[in-house]
This record gives sequence, structure tokens and C-alpha cells, in this order.
Amino acid sequence: MKRPSNESCLKCHSLDREVSPSGDIKIPHREHVEMRDLLCADCHFNVVHPLEGAAGGAPPMDVCYMCHDGQKAPNACETCHLTPPSESEAHPQDAIQNHGKMARERIEDCRRCHTERSNFCENCHSQPPASHQNATWRYTHRNIVEVDGRETCFGCHDEDFCDKCHKVQHPPDWARSHSEFAQGGGEPCLVCHSPNFCVDCHTKEGVSSKQELGSE
Repeated sequence: MKRPSNESCLKCHSLDREVSPSGDIKIPHREHVEMRDLLCADCHFNVVHPLEGAAGGAPPMDVCYMCHDGQKAPNACETCHLTPPSESEAHPQDAIQNHGKMARERIEDCRRCHTERSNFCENCHSQPPASHQNATWRYTHRNIVEVDGRETCFGCHDEDFCDKCHKVQHPPDWARSHSEFAQGGGEPCLVCHSPNFCVDCHTKEGVSSKQELGSE
């Protein structure tokens, strides 16, 4: 579908508008159109002929970030916002710990300010936290969880992620039958258990490496 020309829009609208209808955003429309050679529809693509599934109304923040990336155009909040929200107003107090859950439920709330085009999420999520890069993290993270609570995990992981290990149901006779399963190298066991877990248990039960736990 061909986008409407600026002439079509300017039959009713003026380029001299400086402030948004809500009164909290300054947008020099004439500068954007005349100096940047933009079409009205470059930003207001969702007003008259919205894309299928897209919400109408004001342009989403992603549109602004197409230019306002800190290089082609400034991206400081005060560039456009007359009264930028404070950190405490913009995010809940526990946003860092729980933003994963919030993002999964309403990602559009995040994208009012943060955008995929700016790689905002990837700047953190492309690399695991330094603590996770420790080779023993899967076995020692309980120490952090016991102090800070499971909620610290939910910034990135949902409860199902934890349950894959923490709610594994072994067969009732697992203490006697697992030796055959583990003889192949035990890699599946090490997903949850540390290498010392087997040694500690076998030592406690008085079982040597050549014996099966529970054998006669």
C-alpha cells in the first residue's frame, strides 16, 4: 500500500506543532520534515493505515530510536521529554530482580522506552553475569539463593527453569539402580549434582568405586 504524501497530511495538520497532544513531549515537526526530509508517515505509520496487528495512536518509542540512537540524533531523555520520569517513577523498586517476569507478561511496557533496535536488552543478556561464568555456579548458586531468595533468579529465569533440576523425580529404587545409568560417564547427573556429590555419598555409605550402592 502506498503511503500518503505530506501534502495529504498538511491539508489538516500544521508543521508548526512543537509539543505533543499530551503536552509532555517536544517534537519540532518542521525540523523533522524539512531538514531531515521525512514523510509524516515515516513516524506516524500507524495512524491512518496501521500495520496488521499494530496498535494505533502515537508512534512507539522504537520509531524514535531509528534516528535517536545517540549518534545520528541525541538520545538523552530531556531531548524530547519536558519532564522525564525519575528512575523510581519509571520502574518498580525491584525491577532489576523481576524485570524478566514483567517483560514476559507485558513486553510492550518495556518498549515504550527501551527498544530492540538499540540492543538495550542484549547489552546485558548477551553475556551471563560474572557469577554464572564460574565453573561451579550450578552447584554453588544455592548460597546466593539462600541469602537473597529465589526472586533474584526470576529476573532472567522463570520458575519452570529452576524446576527442571529442583523438581526432578527419581524412581523409588534410584539409590540401588542408578549405578548402571551412571556408568556411561554420569554427564546427565552432573547437570544437577557436582562431581563431589557422588564421592561424598559413596563415602558416606561405605561404597567403593568398584561397588554398586546397595549391592549385597
